[in-house]
Amino acid sequence: MGTVADETVEEDDQSDPWKKLKDFARSAANGALKWLRDNL
Repeated sequence: MGTVADETVEEDDQSDPWKKLKDFARSAANGALKWLRDNL
């Protein structure tokens, strides 16, 4: 699956907003996928 998360560039783990945004998007997508699996 060619998701945005796959294009993550390894960089120092500072509290940069892009990393937080990507982590949030990933967890939101995972939550949505789990909900779909449970409810379809």
